[in-house]
Amino acid sequence: MFSMKHRSSQPCLAPFNSLFFSMTGKAYYCLANRNAVLGSYPAQSVDEIVSGDLMQQYRIQFIKEKFIEGCEQCKQHLTQGTEAAAFINFHKAYPLLSDYRPRYIDFELDNRCNLNCIMCSPYFSSSIPYSDGVCSNYKSPYDDAFFTAFDKYAPALIKAHFRGGEPFLISRYHDFWERLRSINHALHIGATTNATVLSTEHRRMLERGNFDLNVSLDSLQTNTYEKIRIGATFSKYKEHLDYFISLNEQGKINLSACMCLMSLNWQEFPDLFRFCNQHDIVVYINYVEVPEYLSIKKMNKAKIEMLIHCFEKEEISGKGRVAEVNRIVFATMLGQLRQWASEAPAKRQNAEEILALVQQKKETFFVLLNAFLLENSQFARFDKVWFERQINALKSHELPGFQIDLVYFSLLDTPIPEIVKMLPELSQELLNRKILDKYLYVVNMMKTIENDL
Repeated sequence: MFSMKHRSSQPCLAPFNSLFFSMTGKAYYCLANRNAVLGSYPAQSVDEIVSGDLMQQYRIQFIKEKFIEGCEQCKQHLTQGTEAAAFINFHKAYPLLSDYRPRYIDFELDNRCNLNCIMCSPYFSSSIPYSDGVCSNYKSPYDDAFFTAFDKYAPALIKAHFRGGEPFLISRYHDFWERLRSINHALHIGATTNATVLSTEHRRMLERGNFDLNVSLDSLQTNTYEKIRIGATFSKYKEHLDYFISLNEQGKINLSACMCLMSLNWQEFPDLFRFCNQHDIVVYINYVEVPEYLSIKKMNKAKIEMLIHCFEKEEISGKGRVAEVNRIVFATMLGQLRQWASEAPAKRQNAEEILALVQQKKETFFVLLNAFLLENSQFARFDKVWFERQINALKSHELPGFQIDLVYFSLLDTPIPEIVKMLPELSQELLNRKILDKYLYVVNMMKTIENDL
């Protein structure tokens, strides 16, 4: 069906050499494409997912069309000249086998985590509460049969990478690593870690070698780091990071960094790149888009161009292969910023336009809310005056003096059912938790408007 001669003309090899298992049980051939579902465990077995009809169909479609629905991210990178940031590069590193057994597998099997990072969500962290204040009661669908099913695939694997949650807190991962390693001694285990948890067992495993560690690196400034990684202590993080760097220098692990680019830390990025070059750490960038107040992409054109101007003046010094790779990554980041700048509005709506929109929303908000309540009797308990009092209390939480109308504006994209579901136990704290992301985005936008006027 897919001969080796096709390889040179195929931009992406993911359906032919890779797999990704997500927390929901759904399996895909690529981490970046969650449209193309291969099956869902345990409804389908691992064997059915690896060699089933859906996988065959996607391979045929790839041969004909090169990309399929859900591949837009990589197609965009190829179009705008930022190919170095595309996921297709991961899959090129793993040679094909004639029977297309997976050579690379991503495992994202549990969300247990100890942090409450500002750009994360309850889906990825068990420590982040939902709008009702209750933390995740997620139960992994993966049982013992799932893990033993990979005994037959382990010999062909080159790398198995583990995500979370925090992989070093997920006990079944460690057992699985030992099982895979007992079958394939040359297998590279990979993990994406926040570097705040490290047991004696994990140290032993790292020091045995053949481990690819991708560590979160968002700031080397205590205050900024602890604002981003809520629940973490910078001194402990830095202690672990220094240990990882030492292992990297000894050749026992391959160390890379995942850097989240956002409004809170962009000023540090040139220094972070130079730090990584100094310690032979390959850089990967995660472009934060949610919540919006942290997103560079959501800035206006002038601000994005200001970032570009600042970055263009920086020299990312360093020698060797890793430094050269990181300079390409830095240049690719600049390309992404230029693309966003070309698409961004020259100026946000002026204050009068925003206030008009706010008033319109304020007039219709309770109409929509009351209509929903009438149709859903289980949410009948509702006190409009009390609810407005809770919103009013919020206005002084961040910036005293901002009009209560701003809070209504922050509710523009919050579905009414989501607001209603928090009513039974609504408090100022929980209300703030639910809409603070939107609210802060509006506050930052209003600051921009005031500066522009």
